[in-house]
Amino acid sequence: MRGVRLRAVLPLGSVGLGAVLRWGVAMVVLVRALVMVGVG
Repeated sequence: MRGVRLRAVLPLGSVGLGAVLRWGVAMVVLVRALVMVGVG
């Protein structure tokens, strides 16, 4: 169980960072699109 847990947590560090960055960028793009639609 310990090995499985480590294997699941270790990749989460690098993958999690990329996911958070990607999610942040997606949110910014989404907000900008909504603002553009609202203004337009």
